[in-house]
Amino acid sequence: MEKRILGLKVRYIQNVYNITFIEEENDFFAIKIKGINRTYNIFYEETWMGQRGLLQEILSVHKMRTTSNEKSLFKKFVLKWGFISNLEKQSMSEFWNEINILALLLSRYSQIMNKDLHSLRKWILIKEVRKEVYEEINGVQYRIENAETLSAKRGARTIVSFSGNIRCGVIETKSSLNDIQQNELASYQLLGFTFLTEVLYDLNIPTLIRPGRININQRNSYTPIQEIKVDPYLEIKDMCSSIYVLLLMLITKKQSVCKSCDAPFTPKRANNIYCSTTCSNYVKKRNYRERKYR
Repeated sequence: MEKRILGLKVRYIQNVYNITFIEEENDFFAIKIKGINRTYNIFYEETWMGQRGLLQEILSVHKMRTTSNEKSLFKKFVLKWGFISNLEKQSMSEFWNEINILALLLSRYSQIMNKDLHSLRKWILIKEVRKEVYEEINGVQYRIENAETLSAKRGARTIVSFSGNIRCGVIETKSSLNDIQQNELASYQLLGFTFLTEVLYDLNIPTLIRPGRININQRNSYTPIQEIKVDPYLEIKDMCSSIYVLLLMLITKKQSVCKSCDAPFTPKRANNIYCSTTCSNYVKKRNYRERKYR
């Protein structure tokens, strides 16, 4: 089933080519050679939702990566999913740079949806801004520092910044630190969503709207135009941009990410954090074993 955004079908057809691998210029490269192994539409639900979908694979390889296995993980990914870049060859260093960014955004989205306040506090940094209190005496401005005005200096403003390698501007809120602490989880979720939307807003995603093709049945080639349905679609120009659009879809629909297997899913209840009873039972058994042998 194809996904829609703003009422339009979204499409990016990824070709997975035959690939050879070479070592050069202090880097490792995957290079396309003649022949296509398979073709798929990234925006079919079967591709990016559920077990071992594309988004889950990104989080998985990011978690498993070590200096000893990063080359083999890179090879397996491009052989299965194709190049993230739209070039004739894919650099391993560029691949991991992009995977790190995507995995960071996906993991932060997962923390927001799973109400992981402990993790949200680590990268959403909130600081209260103090107002300077002055009083004019004989035409001269004096800054007041006595105990009576300390409470007045506490302004109803906070500055929010975000840690990590992804640039996002500082956000100024009109809420006091006390207000945020009284509604802490909701506040951190909102600020986390603001971070994700700001990052996606700043991306330059190349897109093109195309009309759907009309297939004329030769046995009925005089169909009135009133009966013809033209279904336009949004075509994304490269795989990397398509993955960011998938993330945008997650945010738009507020789909959850399974806390066990990292698969995106649509929760049946608001408190669902696992995509299936299989994942839920797996976590219960793992926690039981950890307690038993602690």
